[in-house]
Amino acid sequence: MKLSNRIRHIINMCEYNKTIIDVGCDHGYISIGLLNFNKCLKCYAVDINREPLNIAMKNIKKYSLDSKVECILSDGFRWFDNLENLSAIIAGMGGTTIASIIDRDLDKIRHMNYILIQPNAYSKDIRKYLYEKQFHVEKEDVIYSKGIYYEYILIFPKQQENLNKEYINFLMCFDYDIPLCVFDNIGGKYNDFIKHKINKYNNILINLNESKLSTKYKYEIFSNRIKILKGVLV
Repeated sequence: MKLSNRIRHIINMCEYNKTIIDVGCDHGYISIGLLNFNKCLKCYAVDINREPLNIAMKNIKKYSLDSKVECILSDGFRWFDNLENLSAIIAGMGGTTIASIIDRDLDKIRHMNYILIQPNAYSKDIRKYLYEKQFHVEKEDVIYSKGIYYEYILIFPKQQENLNKEYINFLMCFDYDIPLCVFDNIGGKYNDFIKHKINKYNNILINLNESKLSTKYKYEIFSNRIKILKGVLV
């Protein structure tokens, strides 16, 4: 089965766990990939909508994995009474939605081994939520595929985050729009992503309305962000 670069990177970033929940499973490709690459022994493919779940069931059966994947119609983790030592993937939805899914079942989620998050928009919203709730962010990454930058966040819910002041200031300066992995741009791995963000902030500066009193303040904010990012380029 050929997987997209986005899904393949999700699977690559996952650590082995006996049971993994795929929240918002869509067509079931992540569950299939996890089992094929021996990342788990069992999957729960969860979706809030019946139609994609039915497609997932057909795909899972096609690859003879129906004995290892249980398809669940559920809104996030609502179906599960206990999440102790389970892990999960929440991918392909907005950061605000992901934050809402986690927040609804926060007490249960604190007992999970890990959650891999891949937002398709509003990544700063989920990043801000995670740090405010003091989740331990084990790793972040960014890849580029078919004209889109995909951001990945791996958290360990059982552990509490304890960032140093430098990292906290970095996050707040960018309003959580930039992952910390960019700050550690070893070997220039994230140069293209950094340039993408610099262009974004430059465009904001160009389009600032000079008639507004807040313009000077915003200009200083985005100019400072550009300066910091240029300093991270290798």
